Amino acid sequence: MTTSGECLEPTNSPASDTFSNAPTVTNSVRSQPKCRKCRQIFHTLSQDERDKWPPGEDLEKPCHGWPSVVNIMVKNPGFASFQAFRDLHIKSLLYYQAELVSMREEIHGIEWENHDRGGFADSEKLSEDAEFLLQTESNFASQDKGSKQIRKIKDMRKVLKEYSKQSFQF
Repeated sequence: MTTSGECLEPTNSPASDTFSNAPTVTNSVRSQPKCRKCRQIFHTLSQDERDKWPPGEDLEKPCHGWPSVVNIMVKNPGFASFQAFRDLHIKSLLYYQAELVSMREEIHGIEWENHDRGGFADSEKLSEDAEFLLQTESNFASQDKGSKQIRKIKDMRKVLKEYSKQSFQF
């Protein structure tokens, strides 16, 4: 079998006369594209262009559909248009706000509980000394009310950070 694009017709065979009228297969013969749109394009091409089908290695010839739309947007930056999903951004901000309001109330309750009934020595310092509050996370048992307060603050920061990032997009 030949692989260099030559015909598959035997030439030095006693049966060569038998095969001389048989159809030959060459590398230049391409099968029809499966896609209807590609078949329409394929039929408008010259033989040289058909030999190079599909144009998978030519970045200037994108596939039809989304790849073509992308190519148009790249070549014409003013044409690019994207939906802002403003309603979803606003909805997300409202959910963040509801979550933050709930966290605010919970933190407020924890602060008063720790100040009033801390249950450990110097618990009243939690509302007066930020350094003492920060130490409670590592110096006290994980069930301690002081460490609960600082963990809740850290949880709130994550939500607040995401809320702030999203709110500046408007």
